[in-house]
Amino acid sequence: MKTVSKKYLKEFVHACKKTASYGLIKCSSGNLSKKIDKDHMLITPTRIWLSDIKPSDIVIIRISDGCVINGAPRTYVRGTFQPAFALRASGEVRPAQNPPLRHLDEAEDILVHSSPDLHPGSSAQADKKKPSAETDLHLGIYRTRKDINTILHFQTSYATALSCSKNIRKDFFVIPEIPYYIGQVAVIPYKDPGSKQLAKEVAKAIKNHDMVVMKNHGEVTCGKSFDDVIQKAVFFELACKIIIKNGKSVQSIPLKGVKHLLNAGAEEKTGYI
Repeated sequence: MKTVSKKYLKEFVHACKKTASYGLIKCSSGNLSKKIDKDHMLITPTRIWLSDIKPSDIVIIRISDGCVINGAPRTYVRGTFQPAFALRASGEVRPAQNPPLRHLDEAEDILVHSSPDLHPGSSAQADKKKPSAETDLHLGIYRTRKDINTILHFQTSYATALSCSKNIRKDFFVIPEIPYYIGQVAVIPYKDPGSKQLAKEVAKAIKNHDMVVMKNHGEVTCGKSFDDVIQKAVFFELACKIIIKNGKSVQSIPLKGVKHLLNAGAEEKTGYI
């Protein structure tokens, strides 16, 4: 990868702030990623509030092997870490001359650090951004679903409340938007956040679904654009709110109507890239 479009960085920041404005994440919970070519993705760093993100906070990951192209390596080991590349504000990636780290909005360049496979035995400086703890989850989805290029892990109040239910329902078809835009929803058992086991379970479940509920954790959805995943998250939260507010009296859409909407939604999704 020789360039990272400035347009991609700007759009990513805008999408993060839009996600936060809809209340889809709380504080530093949740994460967002975008595939920018066949083997690279942008992802939010760990412990950041999406409402406050800057272009210089964005981490670039190689999808094929999980290599961190910029920021801090995902695994810290003893040694000396030296930057290998610089990302110019124009998006050009070139060898770094080892200047101090600066933000895109403050200077022309931002360091793009070498990954662990380029400098074995290296450790990141304390101020370098580390990718989301759920990076493996995102990688697993992109490797499984070649038809999507955007992933959102969110934690809305009603959806997450249902994920903590002892007997969680799997029929979320209470409004037309669920079968049409989302389809069937997968539910997986609790696995430790950030673990390989969680990433594996999500990748398996999302093979045939666009929405996965992770018990006692939150939700993850995938799609073809930022607006697509944000819309899915908003509609899913609405459905979960309706389910909780109505309690035992909640009524799902009749089976015939669900089948019609599922088929119509499947046709609409043929535009995935």
